[in-house]
Amino acid sequence: MVRGTLDDLLSDPRWTDVETSWIQATLTDARRPRDSMERLRTRFPHCLVIAFEPASGPGGEVMPIRDRLVGRSDTAILESFFVDSRGSAPDEDEAALLQEACDACRIAEDEAAS
Repeated sequence: MVRGTLDDLLSDPRWTDVETSWIQATLTDARRPRDSMERLRTRFPHCLVIAFEPASGPGGEVMPIRDRLVGRSDTAILESFFVDSRGSAPDEDEAALLQEACDACRIAEDEAAS
């Protein structure tokens, strides 16, 4: 297993001996890096698993799931997922795709109900 920030794993010479091994990588970045598996596989082509354990540890108080969902739009819930899983809100393009997906689901549900 290799452990560190994505940049460190991609550049630190101490991992040279395991570059061709089957590995699990644990990323310790404060925010979940985009395209981390693809980027890791440029150096570790046999990377099988990525775990995410930010060095700062879990943040904030855990709210019961019901309180996190009730009264919120599907899009707002999905945006919260981004913040919870990678530490940042979706960018403009991601937010547009999330809205498009929610709209498509709503249309499909309406059509199924008619």
